[in-house]
Amino acid sequence: MRRGCQWLLVLVLLAAAAPAAAGPAEAADGEEDWMSRQAIQNRKHGLRHELGIALGTIPIDPFYKGLCGTAQYTFHFGNSWAWELFNVGYSKNFWTSLRKDLEQNWRNPASPQVIPEVEIFGDSNLVFKPLYGKLAYLNRSLVYGEFYLAAGPAVAWYNTRYDRLSVGADVGFGFRVHLSPYWSVRFDVRYYRFQKLAKKDSTGDDVLFLQLGMALNLGGKQ
Repeated sequence: MRRGCQWLLVLVLLAAAAPAAAGPAEAADGEEDWMSRQAIQNRKHGLRHELGIALGTIPIDPFYKGLCGTAQYTFHFGNSWAWELFNVGYSKNFWTSLRKDLEQNWRNPASPQVIPEVEIFGDSNLVFKPLYGKLAYLNRSLVYGEFYLAAGPAVAWYNTRYDRLSVGADVGFGFRVHLSPYWSVRFDVRYYRFQKLAKKDSTGDDVLFLQLGMALNLGGKQ
């Protein structure tokens, strides 16, 4: 009888110790599973062929300010990468007060100097889209958007009489807010560095460009 009680006590102790022994193993497995899982929600809006128009500005040149209109076409390979095949713009320029003062008081009529202004520009960029998410708008609706980076070659046509064509590159970033499966709003910031092709002129031109526009998505899976 005592031997039976002893075996029963051993079984009770083993049963009590089993969960304690299994607990760390389960915790380790759970931690490993948590580390291997990716808690990423699928994108609600898929992009493929994107057509866009925008209004922009060249805001920081001390001699002129530009009001620009642009058009773009972008092909999206997937959720992370895209190719902005072209972004072409025209700039309507306006003199600043500094430029007017220089023209009226300091310009030499015998040897006039034309201050270069960007009139037409274009670029083709590789686009990387690392961030996508959603925000709650007044706790009433969800707003979906993405952040992206862009870089690529660029060209510009200036107002100078000779050597009007310049080549260079641009880098920048942007943010998109989806309004519907087909429409979105884009805000872009681009920095351009242009160099004239003439060998005798080694000067470069730095241009900051800001634009806000609408984009139409065609062919993306929703």
